[in-house]
Amino acid sequence: MWAFALLRSVPQALWAAAVVFCSHVVFVQARIAMLDIFLMAFCTLALAFFTFSIKEPDRRRSLGYALAMGVCLGLASACKWSGFFLLFGLAGAYLLIALLRTWRVRFEDPRTTDFYAPGGWPAMTPSGALLAFIVAPLLAYFAAFLPQIVQAGTPLEFIDSHARMFDVWGGVSAPHPYASLWPTWLWMKRPVWYYFFIPGGVWSHNPASAVVALVNPVVLAAGEAAILIAIHRWIVRRDLDSMIVAVGFLSQYLPWLFNPKGLEFSFYFFPSVMCFAPALALVVFRGAGTWRGWAAVGVPVLAAATFLFFLPVLAGGIGVDAKGYYARMWLKSWI
Repeated sequence: MWAFALLRSVPQALWAAAVVFCSHVVFVQARIAMLDIFLMAFCTLALAFFTFSIKEPDRRRSLGYALAMGVCLGLASACKWSGFFLLFGLAGAYLLIALLRTWRVRFEDPRTTDFYAPGGWPAMTPSGALLAFIVAPLLAYFAAFLPQIVQAGTPLEFIDSHARMFDVWGGVSAPHPYASLWPTWLWMKRPVWYYFFIPGGVWSHNPASAVVALVNPVVLAAGEAAILIAIHRWIVRRDLDSMIVAVGFLSQYLPWLFNPKGLEFSFYFFPSVMCFAPALALVVFRGAGTWRGWAAVGVPVLAAATFLFFLPVLAGGIGVDAKGYYARMWLKSWI
């Protein structure tokens, strides 16, 4: 949906969806009882509605998309507080545009692809921004706690539950063997093994069942290069779509620099990984060059081949012998 909002092409959006699926992260997280897949889903939906809103010339429909974005941001934050990262990032993009509008900035060579235009984003008046970035997210966030409040029998449960979460969030955590620092997520130095079991304990007789939260190396390398291109296009060419992708990635990744808990895992990077496929689609499908046709075929084929290669350590039920296991451990730190 987000890729369609950016590209306005069903085939290109399906291309991006295929790359997302082959990135490993959706396949693995969707099969694990963790909140992260819901965080990823709501953040991606929020980016889709943000994109629809900022591109929509009709003020009423643009505001409707913006309110839907706000609801998704509130639900994402109710899943995990890191959902607020994207809210602050998108609100920051609005403030940048509002500042340029206040200064009555005019580009000497205005383009239809500019991230800022004096009459652009008609829904984002101050009152529209208040509704989209504060009211709608807070109402959705509170609504997510209603079942818990009803079960407790008191609205004070909303406050009490946050006091308990603050205690956990602000506490000091013990070291963990799968912990990793946020800069190392860029090369997946230390992925998290969700499951590893050898029936009977003898690997030579039975294949192991394994599930590792590892980003597809092809998607990781190509996606990070595409993010750098998006940042360049945003700053140098003032490209709107590139700004959306860059803000989506950076706002969900860089805040981990200030993590007060001090305990981080590489799957915290997965919401940012969802930005790789749209960024790649913008590189492949925007512009001229014969290499783009090869890239349109090569990227998903290589991603799919790598996905199938790693599938025995992603699916759990397939099984992997010792030789196959070590063939897939490209870094010693993955073990």
